[in-house]
Amino acid sequence: MSNRTGEADLTAKNGRARTALSVRSTEASNSEESCAVIPHAGVCGGQSGNWLSYLACPATWLNTGVYLCNCYNRMRIFKYKTFEKWARKQGMSNADLKKAVNEIQNGLIDTKLGGDVYKKRIELHGKGKRNSHRTIILMKIQDKAIFVHGFAKGEKSNITRNELEGFKIMANAFFNLNDEQIKILIDKQNLMEVL
Repeated sequence: MSNRTGEADLTAKNGRARTALSVRSTEASNSEESCAVIPHAGVCGGQSGNWLSYLACPATWLNTGVYLCNCYNRMRIFKYKTFEKWARKQGMSNADLKKAVNEIQNGLIDTKLGGDVYKKRIELHGKGKRNSHRTIILMKIQDKAIFVHGFAKGEKSNITRNELEGFKIMANAFFNLNDEQIKILIDKQNLMEVL
């Protein structure tokens, strides 16, 4: 279908959110416009890692602005209490954190450190990514993400090998928690959900 106009909307199927695209052909006559809802064939449709289908997805190209798609809507995003204190001092908002998770899901990964541990630069206050803050995120794509550590480029160049091993152990423990255990951590204020 050429000359598409569309608008992404969020629909629910089997209790899970997914992105769908309403597509209208401009070639159709005004009295009989053909409309269809096309499920997002890219990352949101569950074909993570398949760049070809992701790029072929109309929702990828029609969605403009900060987010390429609404992938993070399915994910639960958390921040560890020490990260929360650091992020607040840096002026980092929940929107900044959501954007970082969404970028990773869309393949814009700064560094994958192994064991579900990612390093992601977050731009603040128009400084650009080169002078941005570095964050360590434990993340299972389409499931959960937790921000555990952050540092400015001037503070240190990278995390140590021991820190990385600790983050891998932490990731393994975190992704084995059930919803009840996560709720306990939130209630004790060791963990905060990014809403």
